[in-house]
This record gives sequence, structure tokens and C-alpha cells, in this order.
Amino acid sequence: MSETLAAFKESMMASLKELLDQQSDKICKLCEDISDVKQHMSYLNKTTENMSCEINDIKLNITTLNKQIESTNMRVCTLEKELSEKNHVITSLSTQLGDREQQGRLNNLEITGIPFKRSENLNTILNCIATKVGFIISPSDVDYIHRVRRYPRNDDNKKTILGRESSDIPNIIVRFTQRKRKSDMLAAVRVRRGLTTADLGLDGASRPVFINDHLAPHNKILFGKARKLGKELHYKYIWSRDCKMFLRKSDTSKIIQISNEHDLNKI
Repeated sequence: MSETLAAFKESMMASLKELLDQQSDKICKLCEDISDVKQHMSYLNKTTENMSCEINDIKLNITTLNKQIESTNMRVCTLEKELSEKNHVITSLSTQLGDREQQGRLNNLEITGIPFKRSENLNTILNCIATKVGFIISPSDVDYIHRVRRYPRNDDNKKTILGRESSDIPNIIVRFTQRKRKSDMLAAVRVRRGLTTADLGLDGASRPVFINDHLAPHNKILFGKARKLGKELHYKYIWSRDCKMFLRKSDTSKIIQISNEHDLNKI
């Protein structure tokens, strides 16, 4: 009996020891796992701290950039304002310069389309034009008359006169002693309309002759743009008077004066 109890006790102790050993192994494994988790958590905490620092740096950089952008925008606004003011001054000075240049041509007429001929007499040609349009002109009306070379046209549709490009034929400039006499002759020319070289008895094929205000180069370019735009938009009247340029779309619409590039927006 005592031997049986001893054997049972020994068996129970062995089973208990085995169970304790198993639990001890599990506890050790759990401790190792907890240690790994702690290490991982520590790593995550450090990573989070680093990321937090980086985020703070990014926020600081963004704040700095925003301030720089704001400062740059203010500077740009200031520069744009200064540029606008300077452009206004430049436009004003250019207009004044153009007005002064044009002022010296107010007494002038420019005749286009008269073929050049050696030993020609420009006064005779002028008198012939005046007679044809019914205008009485006297030698005292004319300060001087001469030809002036034209700027070549940059297109492929250059008309020719006597085998020469029309842009190569110097125009005739007539300076009158009085602006009123110039204006009176120009009015007579516009009433007559359709003047040709044949009307003046000039040799060669009949070519149109044009007589207009003597515009300064910048005004010629501006008037060309105004005429082109006016024709595209079907304006009825496009003309110059005393070297000033005007357009009118119909008999009842208001008159538009073109003094600079900005005025083209009014068309």
C-alpha cells in the first residue's frame, strides 16, 4: 500500500514538474515576445519622434515659404505698379515725341504714284494736279517740293510702276507756306477722287495717284492698322484730317479718333 502511494506521488510530482517546465518555457517565450514588442515599440516611438520633428521642420519651412511668397507677391505687385506707371510715362513721352514730329509736317502733302523721270519738274506736276482738281495754286503757296524715298513694303503683292516696285518710287512731298492752303487743296483732291497718271498726261500705263496728309512714320503705321481693322469691321468712313486719324462706322455712329495703339481697341 505504501509502495503504491509512493509510486503515485512520484508520478504526480513528475507530471507536475513537466507541467511547470512547460509553463516556464511558455513564460520565457512570452517574456521574449514582450521584450521584442518593447524593442519594436521603442523603435516606433523613436521613429514617431523623428517624424514629428521632420513634420515640425516641414511646417516651419512651409511657414517660411508662405512668408517669402507673400513678400514676393507684394514685391511683384509693387513692380507691376511701377512698370504700369513707367509704361504710361513712356506712352506719354512717345505720344509727345510723335506729336512734335507730326507738327513739323502739318503743312505738308504727300503725293504717291507719280513715276520718277529724270529732269522732271515737280512744280509742273503739282500745277497739273491743282488744275485737274480745280484748285488755284500760286508759287507763293509752296515753300518747297521734293521727292523722298519710301520704306520698302514687306509683302509679295508689291505693285509695279514702269517696271519698278511701287515702294521703290520716291513720293513727292509738298510743303505749303500756309496750312489752310494745304487743307484747301487736299479738300479739292478728295472731291475729285480717282486721280490717275493719265489724267496728268504722264507717259505709261494709267496708274492711280494718291494725295494725303504727310504722316510721320509711326502715324503711317498706325493709320495702316486702323484702316485694316476698320475694313475688316466694315467701317464706312476712314480718313485723316490735319494729320489726325478718324473712323466712323456709319452716318449716325460716333467718330473715333486714333492717336495711339491703345485707341485701336475702340474700333
